[in-house]
Amino acid sequence: MAVEMDKSNIIFWTEDEMEQLIDLWNNQGRSSSEIGLILGKTPKAIISKIKRLRRRGVELVQQTRWGVRKKQPVNEDKGYRKCLRCRGLFLSKHKLNRICRDCNTINKGINEASIMRLLK
Repeated sequence: MAVEMDKSNIIFWTEDEMEQLIDLWNNQGRSSSEIGLILGKTPKAIISKIKRLRRRGVELVQQTRWGVRKKQPVNEDKGYRKCLRCRGLFLSKHKLNRICRDCNTINKGINEASIMRLLK
């Protein structure tokens, strides 16, 4: 049984509203509450639209009184690090990854062996 959604109360964004949103967010540094008052939409609707625009590849960097608020790249912490166990360099996927794959495998083997000894 399919459930039909009532689409009578959905309010679509016009091109002018989206351009005004981008201008207010990027150039004027307005908050979602302020933009909502200007455009006649809720702050939650503003934030949702900003997220959808970012997913489409629209550059949205908010100007604030203190300068530019930049969204940090997801993989900024990816890089080469020194393994805490063997001291060799390895490609880390994130900043908390501090043990290389080989040493991690050895550590898992040590943990499994110690558990097996305890169970005997």
